[in-house]
Amino acid sequence: MRNGVDGDLFRPVDRAAARQRLGLDGPLVISVGNLLPNKGNHLTLTALVRLPGLRFALVGDGPERRRLEALARDLGLADRVHFVGRVAHERLGDYYSAADVVTLASEQEGWPNVLLESMACGTPVVATDIPGPREIVTAPEAGLLVERNPEAIAKGIRALLGAPPDRGATRAYAERHGWEPTTRGQIDLFRRVLAGRAR
Repeated sequence: MRNGVDGDLFRPVDRAAARQRLGLDGPLVISVGNLLPNKGNHLTLTALVRLPGLRFALVGDGPERRRLEALARDLGLADRVHFVGRVAHERLGDYYSAADVVTLASEQEGWPNVLLESMACGTPVVATDIPGPREIVTAPEAGLLVERNPEAIAKGIRALLGAPPDRGATRAYAERHGWEPTTRGQIDLFRRVLAGRAR
């Protein structure tokens, strides 16, 4: 059984209004999570060089922040990269809704709920093609899986910006992993286990 996503907390809101509230303008890509080396934000930063006019917001904090800030300066991207810092879980929906694409360039993952949270807000994802994301991103409306390098990440982002899936379809995809179907699946599993013991 997998984790579910809170479809009440994470739901689409008007993108322009969300950007205005956050002081961010688009086109916009975001990453949500701790700033750690294995999260691959340095790869997305490097991909940004190939995507003129695109802004990148990193939502989260961690030991990698200073190195990423230096990399953004070295790449000449400081004016297009926003280090947001930590954000309360209940406020993340605005960030997901403000973005055109959410990226996750991790080296390894379990079941990254950030992908489902993004989709529940109607925003597709570009994620590295590794176990975990591979189980979540299984349809075009969810987003794209790419190789873990800047060229592939840039290509995936460019593809979604050029032909974004319908936000309603992305939301509907996430709803298949909502708390209700996930809980129902867990209850069914427990019933099967208990029935087997009863025999």
